[in-house]
Amino acid sequence: MTDEQSAGHADHWSILTDDMSHDVPEWLQKMIEKAAMPKGLNSNVSAQDSCLLLSENQPCHINQVLAMKNGKPECFINAYPCVDSPYGLNCKIERIIANDNSHDAVLRLRTADGSIIYAFDQLYTTNHHLYQRDTSYFVNFSAWAHEIKLSEQNEVIMVEDQEAIRYHRAFNDIVAANDGKIPDDLQEQIKEWKPETKAQMAPVEINLGHMCAYLFGDTLGQEDEAWCQGQVLGKQANNI
Repeated sequence: MTDEQSAGHADHWSILTDDMSHDVPEWLQKMIEKAAMPKGLNSNVSAQDSCLLLSENQPCHINQVLAMKNGKPECFINAYPCVDSPYGLNCKIERIIANDNSHDAVLRLRTADGSIIYAFDQLYTTNHHLYQRDTSYFVNFSAWAHEIKLSEQNEVIMVEDQEAIRYHRAFNDIVAANDGKIPDDLQEQIKEWKPETKAQMAPVEINLGHMCAYLFGDTLGQEDEAWCQGQVLGKQANNI
């Protein structure tokens, strides 16, 4: 993507401060004192590289990308807040949407069960020339929350579209018959599926207060900006 096409991720800073022009430069200066060089997939990270990724060894931190020349910083390229996570999945990279000027990159990932996840790549600067098609990588997932509020427990929608109902019932029946696993020919089986009773085609009630949903954005390069809804399963705090 060109600079004109790229929406960028500058708004991520607004999660942490209402005064970006003052706080962010100060944070960037302080992080240099305790900066680390993440290797990612690249075991040969060097200050002699054309670009250098600087990070920090704490759960919530800043990544900063610098252009290098003869082993010395030449100019600032980008910086963004990050959070580490121990949680992840094995995924294959299906597509990379990247701006090679700013090193902003969003990966389209496919999990082993066929789910699609869009994620901003915190290590694109280090990893991008090593990514391989049809190769499975363990991907750690984390996220920043712009806003959190309680779900309306009585918020219910009724799905009455017959094709949507048919897909929902067929999907559940096929996966249940396959011991909870998604078969390789899922879409073909769904096309062939037929209801056995009228009850199977009754409207589907979805309680939004009890559901868990992840809806990614529809702007090219910003698909990682997602709306999520679900129940809180656990919580932990880090003092920074």
